Amino acid sequence: MSVLLMISGLGLLLLPGLSQPVGRRLVPSTWSWICLVALVGGTLMIEGLFLLYAAPTVLRAIGIPGLAALCQHMLNVLVPGGPILGWLGAGAAFIVTGGMAIAVGKYRRITRLVRVGCAHREHRAIGSCDLVVLPTEAVMAVSIAGSPPQVIVSEGLVDMLSDEEFAAVLSHESAHLAHNHHRFLTFASAIEHGFCCLPLIRRSTHALRTGIERWADEEAIAASPEGRTCLRSALVKVTSSFGNSMLPAFSGPETLVERLSALRDDSPRQTPLSLGLILVPGSLLGGTGTVAMGTTFATIWTVIAAAGHCPL
Repeated sequence: MSVLLMISGLGLLLLPGLSQPVGRRLVPSTWSWICLVALVGGTLMIEGLFLLYAAPTVLRAIGIPGLAALCQHMLNVLVPGGPILGWLGAGAAFIVTGGMAIAVGKYRRITRLVRVGCAHREHRAIGSCDLVVLPTEAVMAVSIAGSPPQVIVSEGLVDMLSDEEFAAVLSHESAHLAHNHHRFLTFASAIEHGFCCLPLIRRSTHALRTGIERWADEEAIAASPEGRTCLRSALVKVTSSFGNSMLPAFSGPETLVERLSALRDDSPRQTPLSLGLILVPGSLLGGTGTVAMGTTFATIWTVIAAAGHCPL
């Protein structure tokens, strides 16, 4: 079962990156959700596996040898290993959890600092959001979730773009806020920090970031008959941004090329074949991992039920 969990978890974590050429053919919102679900599912499976390896060793270390022995006996077939693997599992679980917590804390600090920096600037309501224009020539446009949500742009950006292009940028940033894209980006950064020893994970988080940027692009395009032309023109002019991948920004460098390529074409036409090429392997990996986790946790429940009869 440990092998199945490992294969399923790693497969789901790497699926968005490996299937990105097919994912580009999907509707961006659909592709973004597939990426997010795969990353969340893979993370839960891998973290659960680490905890299962760690449980007997940690229980023994904190002075519960009876329950530890029972865990070791009943889980040995599912997750075989000894003290060395147990401590490695505990360390890996701590690193993943700690890395993800650091990323979430970093996002909150950045959001708080940006809000404080904009507190004394001029605010203008655009729909349900506040528009804040910063007096700087640097080119930037970001959206900040909160109460109220904010779209923050620079005077340099306003001066660079025409009215139509600027309206397209605002529509793009408003789409980020409307669909809570900050949560997608926070989780992508958390995954990168938690699995920092797995370089290929960045391909999957890149797929997620590109997906949500294209999602916001499509929303901006739908808001205006000439939205595609205006948005692409604005994107060509704007070649740098806030520079932080944790905040939804109009022109993140890592997503620029793919977005420009997508804006040259019509809106993506999703086909059952392209969707199936991603959902079939994803479902197989998810189903296998779910069965393995279900079997394992059923065994754990048996351990807990039997703990009252164990000489602790």
